[in-house]
Amino acid sequence: MGNDSSLIDDSQPTCTRPGWGLALLGYGLLTVVMTYPVAFSLFSMFPSSGDYFQDLWTFWFLRTEVLEGGSSAYFTDLLYHPGGVNLALHSLTLSNTAVGAILQQVGPPWFAFNVLFFASFVLAGLGAYFLVRYLTGHAMAAFVAGAIFTFSPFHYDLQHIKIVGIHWFPFFALFFLIGIKEKRWGYAVLAGVTFTIIGLDSWYYLVHAIILGFLMVVYRLVSTPSVFKDRRFWMILLLFTVTCTVTLLPSAMPVIRESLENSDDYQFVRAGKEAFRAVDLLGARYRNASWLLSWPTFFGYTTLLLGVCGVIFGLKRGAGLWFFLLLGIFSLALGTELRIGGQPIPGTGFLPYNLIEEIPLLNVGRAPKRILYLTSFVMAVLAGFGLKCILSRLSRQRVVIVSAASLLLVGAEMWQGPLPMQSPIQVSPFYEKIANDPEQYAIYDVGEDFLGLQMYLQTIHRKPLTQGYTSLTSQSTRSFVTHPSLSMLGDMRSTKVDQFSRDGVDHLRSGNVRYVIAQKKTVGSQAKSRKKVKSRGGSPGKRVRVLYAPLSLAWREIQQAKVASGEEEAVAQEYGARLVKYRSVLTRELGEAVFEDEWIVVWEIPGWGEAR
Repeated sequence: MGNDSSLIDDSQPTCTRPGWGLALLGYGLLTVVMTYPVAFSLFSMFPSSGDYFQDLWTFWFLRTEVLEGGSSAYFTDLLYHPGGVNLALHSLTLSNTAVGAILQQVGPPWFAFNVLFFASFVLAGLGAYFLVRYLTGHAMAAFVAGAIFTFSPFHYDLQHIKIVGIHWFPFFALFFLIGIKEKRWGYAVLAGVTFTIIGLDSWYYLVHAIILGFLMVVYRLVSTPSVFKDRRFWMILLLFTVTCTVTLLPSAMPVIRESLENSDDYQFVRAGKEAFRAVDLLGARYRNASWLLSWPTFFGYTTLLLGVCGVIFGLKRGAGLWFFLLLGIFSLALGTELRIGGQPIPGTGFLPYNLIEEIPLLNVGRAPKRILYLTSFVMAVLAGFGLKCILSRLSRQRVVIVSAASLLLVGAEMWQGPLPMQSPIQVSPFYEKIANDPEQYAIYDVGEDFLGLQMYLQTIHRKPLTQGYTSLTSQSTRSFVTHPSLSMLGDMRSTKVDQFSRDGVDHLRSGNVRYVIAQKKTVGSQAKSRKKVKSRGGSPGKRVRVLYAPLSLAWREIQQAKVASGEEEAVAQEYGARLVKYRSVLTRELGEAVFEDEWIVVWEIPGWGEAR
């Protein structure tokens, strides 16, 4: 680090060099291949379930209730009726949602999700390309580095559009770097605006952007002590801070206020234990699987090789900053204690993430594993340095051959096979019927669990729901559905449904609930065209295994963590058995169902009209 007197090579050109059009086209074509079949299913299928429905609801809410209806974006009584819910800590992902709300007017709801998902890969690659070309001056090395970042494993999150949206980080790093190195006022402003867009996308990512910017400033001060006396440097940082404050504060104030005033009312700010076990010194855990993706598997052998070359040969050419960032970010990703092979190492509670966990507002980052995408980002930059050092020693013809070979190797290692897609769920006509009902009332809609499906159905019927699925939900918000007379209904997993009685019926009536709806099928069984991956056996054993095969070869093992053999069918059968019990109890207390079809069963609260 001491030998690296500057953040970048002053002789290198800036990102204004031509070639970005070809890079954009190249990343577009690569994304078509690497995310197949998303590009061919924009209007007909979607790549996930679960939080995907939550994102569709958020798109709908911003368009119909906020933009068209004039309601606040930070509160709604459409969820957790009758009290409503504060949405300040919900992942509104305003930068994505604003685009999604527009796209929903062009095609079906899932079209917006698919376009944002696809575009994120293209933009992430392009941003990394601009950054690495600025750092190295080499277009081919920059293009490969962009591919390494955008097709890294963390980017393929098929349930959270807010997590997919990592594409602004290369742009932020580029603008911030030019601002503090070249002391350019305009780039300081651009860095501030990009920082705000990241914050509007995800509060988790805002925390990560703060960490990234902080580490870059620390490196600059340590590597170039004369900067301490450079007034223009501090003025650039001040301009950046002012830009961030002016552009972000209106959106951040509700979040800050809710976090500080009602922090004791939230039980979900800290991540669960499994989230802190996700990153190991030997690799990263996929979801809650009992094995680890080794770091060579996670990053890719080609990426690691090029990254090592970048560190060895690029320290005097600007790579020192990125090696420093890699060490800092990786130490944070390790979480609150060091683990080796799944076993915690005593006396390692000094890891830096413990400090983050104690800082208000910064602790909204929750799971340390979420910062892994930044390690992939930094590794991609180091790989760009390494490839540039290799290509600079070759003839022009060999440059093309080695660049193409590197790109093919990266693609082969990161290829995850056709992404699992499913057709839109089938919706009961009952929801369209009540959408046309002018009467105002709420609905208690219960299914396998509340993973956003009912919120998506609300975009059709537009009646308030007594439940909800928001990113962070206070205990007081859930008071109606957790009332002692109603809590046993829960969802189809409830084992106390027999205790539901007349008191629960009265409680529902007091909340102006007219219908209780039970979903007859799980989300997975409703999809007609879901592509399944057959497992080659049961779920992995209890002993921690480390996978060292390239990601593309290990992908079958990864899929086992998602769908064990026959798991979906077994879940559907168990769900059907619970539905029988649920139906019996609800019929006992509410009378015969007033509507039933292939998808739902509906009961009306006795005396609902009289209560009004």
